Amino acid sequence: MFIVLVLANLLCSSSFNAFSQEARLVNQINNIKTPTEETMLLVAARITEIYHADAGTVESFVRAAVQLESRTGVAAPVVIAIAINESGFSSELFINAGNPFGIKASSPWTGKTYSKWHDDAATKFRVYYSAEEAIIDFGEFVNSRTWYADALACPSTDYACIVDGLKKTDNELGYSLNMQWDEVVLGIIEKMGLEVLSK
Repeated sequence: MFIVLVLANLLCSSSFNAFSQEARLVNQINNIKTPTEETMLLVAARITEIYHADAGTVESFVRAAVQLESRTGVAAPVVIAIAINESGFSSELFINAGNPFGIKASSPWTGKTYSKWHDDAATKFRVYYSAEEAIIDFGEFVNSRTWYADALACPSTDYACIVDGLKKTDNELGYSLNMQWDEVVLGIIEKMGLEVLSK
């Protein structure tokens, strides 16, 4: 009887230890998948330093891109890379309209607009009052264009797939007319280490 109790105790103990070890591994993986506040601040500091942008503003955009990723359907590293490519968080449009993405005020936009000379004409752009508003609208903009369906079908960590789905092709409109746009955006993700923002 004593041996049976010892064996039962060992089995329970080793099962508990295995479960405990598995729980620790799951927690470690979850911690890796979710960017920490410190990680987001480090990324924002890097962007601020390289692009001479306002630290608090960049921090708010990085934080919002991560927190709103599941709502927008676009990976945070891609959102931030596009914002850097379009504005560096310091362009005239960004400073005057809070618009880091260069999104024009075409239909169905009914909000405030900012006009500037663009492509040889006075052009109206969307105005945003917060990082959250800009990122939510960016997500809605991408989700409302059928030609971006390929990008939205990609795994959230496959940045090349997402960016490829957003680029202009011979058959589809794209985010930019620049045919090297995808290479530039992917280069920004790599250069700035934006991969750490993925969930």
